[in-house]
Amino acid sequence: MLKPKAIITVLAVCLLFMTVAFAQTEDVKEHKTVAGDTLWGIAHKELKDPFMWPAIWKANPDIKNPRWIYPGQIIRIPSSLIQKDESDKDAVRKPKETYREPAQEEAVDIKKEAAVVSFPVVNEHLIVSAGYIAEMIPVIGKVDECMTGKAAFRNTNPDVGQVNDSASGRTLYGVNDVVYLNVDPPAKVGDKFYVVHISDEVIHPITKDTIGHVVTISGIAKVLEVKNGDTRARIIKSYSEIARGDILDTYYEIKPVMTTGKFRSPDVNGMIIAASRQTIVSASEDIVYLDRGCKDGIEIGDMFKTMAVNHHTVTNGTIQVINCKDHTATAIIRKSDAPIVPGNIFAKLEEQVK
Repeated sequence: MLKPKAIITVLAVCLLFMTVAFAQTEDVKEHKTVAGDTLWGIAHKELKDPFMWPAIWKANPDIKNPRWIYPGQIIRIPSSLIQKDESDKDAVRKPKETYREPAQEEAVDIKKEAAVVSFPVVNEHLIVSAGYIAEMIPVIGKVDECMTGKAAFRNTNPDVGQVNDSASGRTLYGVNDVVYLNVDPPAKVGDKFYVVHISDEVIHPITKDTIGHVVTISGIAKVLEVKNGDTRARIIKSYSEIARGDILDTYYEIKPVMTTGKFRSPDVNGMIIAASRQTIVSASEDIVYLDRGCKDGIEIGDMFKTMAVNHHTVTNGTIQVINCKDHTATAIIRKSDAPIVPGNIFAKLEEQVK
């Protein structure tokens, strides 16, 4: 027969195991995927921040490729991520104060202060990852000849460099992964590079002209060591999956344009010529690319309605310009009443194109 002391010890051990087991079950939230789910969308739904998707991917090592998840899969979301999201909300939640009518002089000061308040059109993560259309792939090369006023680059040096491989042997990488780079010219410790993805050629839906390539930034790599011809770097930021062979581009600061919230809707008409993430259709908060730019009268922050043109012209959404090149622009879908696809047109909000 067990002695009282032994019984207490056994009970304590059982209680400890029960506590650990309970903690483990509480450690994650399970999300059962349905058709159309993506890690980006799950992060947006569960954490209110789509750019947290790499953290969810890290917590699910059975997902080899973040692009491929299937209906019925169980996605584990660490409670620490959910707690962080809640703490961020608490940080911006202000205590309730008793309202009092301001004095006349005070009211004037408040109006003056409100007039100078500004905020970014979109957050920095989105402006970096949204990308843009480039006529040519970013290169470092020798100018060979000039044709119709444009510089033609040789294909011997197609870019600054590439992501080569990693010690882990994986082919897809995320934040904090260490990778090897092929860099030309040679890099030094502390150098940073954008890791970029280059799309296939963008062909205009109507004219069939080649517009260029969609260049999207997948992440940022920082050089840790250069030794015996090997360049090791750490992925310090990830906006989408980074793969072996991805191209490197020179790093530079990208800051979102600030606004006071008063947006134009100029009398400019054009067409959506490409969409982000290679989706067939685009919905709210997705990115699309336009065939009009700054030299065509568009500015960052401009708002337009989008329309599908078949037998009838039907308004299907609202977009806002977040980046602008000479004759192309990047826009975010602010509202979507129906699928928005390349070939849809955009126009001034107040009137419809006929």
